[in-house]
Amino acid sequence: LLTTAFLEFSMAAMVWPRATVARSCRRIVLGWAPVLPVSSASSSAPSRNRCVQAAWQRRWCAAGAGDDAADATLRSQDPFTSRLREDLKSKSPSAMARTAVAELGTYRGNEVAWQRVTELLCESSAGSSEACPHLRNLSMEELLKLVQILAEVAAVTQASFWEKLTEASRLTFQAQSVSLADSIQLAGFYTRIGAWHRPVFQAAVGKVARETAVHWMEPDQLAELLDIFSRAGSASREISGPATRLFNELEERILEDGHKFEVDECISVVESMARFSTRDNEVVLRHFGRERLHP
Repeated sequence: LLTTAFLEFSMAAMVWPRATVARSCRRIVLGWAPVLPVSSASSSAPSRNRCVQAAWQRRWCAAGAGDDAADATLRSQDPFTSRLREDLKSKSPSAMARTAVAELGTYRGNEVAWQRVTELLCESSAGSSEACPHLRNLSMEELLKLVQILAEVAAVTQASFWEKLTEASRLTFQAQSVSLADSIQLAGFYTRIGAWHRPVFQAAVGKVARETAVHWMEPDQLAELLDIFSRAGSASREISGPATRLFNELEERILEDGHKFEVDECISVVESMARFSTRDNEVVLRHFGRERLHP
């Protein structure tokens, strides 16, 4: 009987989800459940392949799907998770993100594994109810490092994570001491993955307005700024207002010193205007055409 049960379980483990086999395994050992019928398992194998990472597959009999506490303990003891925790504790969130990228690669195709990474970044401290303590009180330099890795390198597009990160790091990117360049860079990273969170873009355009930066920025910086807000403003209604105010200031700057723009910068500005569908852009187009494109 034991030999038959062992053989049936060996076959079931190949096709049944890890948690299902584990749960029945414990029940049989305790003597109050029948052996899993191999013939009825079919569609669960793809689910197991998607949801179980290689480092955890070796422990298929460790925890059941209904036993959240046991499953959490299992994952916390995984060597990869332990390394992530150590980086987060002794180094920084960006160091942890670098470790995750080295181990997992990009987010696409590894969504389940990356979910564990983002969960750790947003995890509350023991005995505290504060949300995302690891993401609060970051320096702007550390925030930019973290966002660059997650957005530019790993291309993490998990909407719930970016919402939590934005809320937790508000005090960092909204600080008066943050430079204009850093604000624009952060908005640029958000733009690359389509994370249209108004506070980030509002902080950047607010700093541009306070410093009247449209009138003195280098042409390449202005072209980059317009590219960012043309994409964000056309994709999100919440950002279209700040983007409109930005483009409204453009005409005066172009009439002042549009002759200083390189040809590729002129083309970038025109592309941004077309993308955002700005109105009354005839003056800018004529000036660029006369002064730079067809002198």
